[in-house]
Amino acid sequence: MSLKVYRRGSTYWYSGTIAGQRIRESARTTDRAAAEEIAAKREWELRRALVHGAQSVLTFGMAVQHYINAHKSNRFLAPLFDRWEHTLVREITPGVIQQAALDIYPHASPATRNRQVLTPAQAVINHCAELGLCNPIRMKRYKEPKPLRQATDRLWHDRFIANASPELGALCLFMFQTGARLGEAVSLEWKNVSLQEGWAVFGRTKNGDPHIVYLTSEMIAMLANLERRRKVFGFASRHSVYRPWYAAIRKAGIAVLTPHQAGRHSFATAAARAGIDAATIADLGNWHSARFVMDVYVQPRDKKQVIEEVFGTNLTQRAR
Repeated sequence: MSLKVYRRGSTYWYSGTIAGQRIRESARTTDRAAAEEIAAKREWELRRALVHGAQSVLTFGMAVQHYINAHKSNRFLAPLFDRWEHTLVREITPGVIQQAALDIYPHASPATRNRQVLTPAQAVINHCAELGLCNPIRMKRYKEPKPLRQATDRLWHDRFIANASPELGALCLFMFQTGARLGEAVSLEWKNVSLQEGWAVFGRTKNGDPHIVYLTSEMIAMLANLERRRKVFGFASRHSVYRPWYAAIRKAGIAVLTPHQAGRHSFATAAARAGIDAATIADLGNWHSARFVMDVYVQPRDKKQVIEEVFGTNLTQRAR
């Protein structure tokens, strides 16, 4: 049975049964002639796939359609779709994808090429592999240099707080003492805070799961003195934090750090230097793994200082 074209609303669709497989898909056009051409091409692809296998007809454009139909993200897919819409997926090898990353983003960093080309291309192809339409693909990523993120100590926070509004100062200390992300902290509402029991809970986090953080007595006192609005720190969004944040830094005359560096990154570094193990730090800060904490957030200590503390004169004298 051939695929029949029919109108549904303002758009044409086609449906029918090919070798026992029921097909009903949108032609995504309001032109009947174009819809009939699309339906004929689709029928040819289906019949060819029956004889030669799905890989003989699966193009990257078709693979993207399967991916989007599964409600996956279409972020970064547009330039890849334009490049490979009519290219068979079996012809898109790891080397082809890596070359596309260089062509599309010639001046980008390895991280950008990985994020915007290699990762989405692999995700589309492997999704179709799960559907049995092609073989899965494995990618060797471009090597990314370890990010150099600067952490700071409590003295920096004290000077920041002294030159910031009560809400901004409390936000700064809250992120430093709990490891909360800026977006999470800004979105925190009073209904999710218990000053009496000393905790705050985030219903939705970057990792998806609810997460509870515990408050120091100092933090509880600062929060108790804030004006009660719906949101604890009073900022409409994370973007409204940056201008007063950097103004307070200039006023205090301290090193320029982002909210993430002064908060979440410094939280992990301070906890590690206090002797807290990586697994506990990951749990406290809601990171997905202890390995990630050690690789990205925890900064090594000064080598000379460590050697002096462990093997220096004071230790020798105590031993005697």
